[in-house]
Amino acid sequence: MYLKRIEVEGYRASANAPIVCELCGRFSLILGANGSGKTTINEAIALAHPRSFPRLAPIDATALGATPRAVRVEYEFETGASREGALGKHRKRLGLGAPKWSRPLERSLGHVRAGRPDEPATEYDSVRLVYLPALRNPVDDLSRRDARILLELLRADERKHPETGGLRSLRVQAEGMLSSLTKHPLVGNIEARIAENLRIISGGVQEHHAFVGTQTVDDTYLARVFEMLVGLLPDRGDARRLQVSSLGYVNLLHIAVTLAGIPEAGSTPLPDEPQESADEDASSSSEASDDELADAARERLAQTAEAADADADSFYPE
Repeated sequence: MYLKRIEVEGYRASANAPIVCELCGRFSLILGANGSGKTTINEAIALAHPRSFPRLAPIDATALGATPRAVRVEYEFETGASREGALGKHRKRLGLGAPKWSRPLERSLGHVRAGRPDEPATEYDSVRLVYLPALRNPVDDLSRRDARILLELLRADERKHPETGGLRSLRVQAEGMLSSLTKHPLVGNIEARIAENLRIISGGVQEHHAFVGTQTVDDTYLARVFEMLVGLLPDRGDARRLQVSSLGYVNLLHIAVTLAGIPEAGSTPLPDEPQESADEDASSSSEASDDELADAARERLAQTAEAADADADSFYPE
């Protein structure tokens, strides 16, 4: 089974007229002059698929044209049974045809948002897209994307190897390192100077906290730590300069990291968190103070947000 047809309207080069692209088979090459719609087709494929990895960076809503705005995709089975892939064979066994669906393109908080597909979930839910966009400005793009790419890989590997303790154990270690750094006299002196400046600027109307010691140790912070560690590798000086390798190196790096994040066959998602019984919740609630209940609620919200981000950056179903 392969992607056969893409149609997009009301987006980038298709703002004034629909663009239809018919693909010849499992491997296709799209050629065209500047402004002919190559990027439009490329991004439309990513927008059309509800399940893609990694997530497409937010696209400014100025890329949208007048209504109607939508993207439609159609897949097709291989002509020979021996060439058909696992997904195509699975759909045939279920008596399903080659999937096809459409999604409306909408404005949402200044960005482009693909709405819910018009067709039932059986059409698109089993299809996964690995999206590997080309980076136009290698040096700037890599410097901005390093932490995000590393974060994608950390979350994906957490799914593959839950026995390692995952990102939670890494955050605990990072918090310990940060705590030990704040005890150094040099850092303490800087903290005191920053606190004094904050006190003067705000006129003493707000409580001041340590600048370094109160950094939020979240997944993005972990990625930044790894980014710094990569910069300290002893053999880094022997590597080719990024400007020399240019676009090819950055895209190969992104492809390599993305492929590393795809779950292997037989891997399992993280086990669900153990749920406490209702009786235990009731007894603990009666004994806990309001502050403790508020802290517990904030922790649950943080864990829920963390799980949602991890699911959005993985192939595993919610």
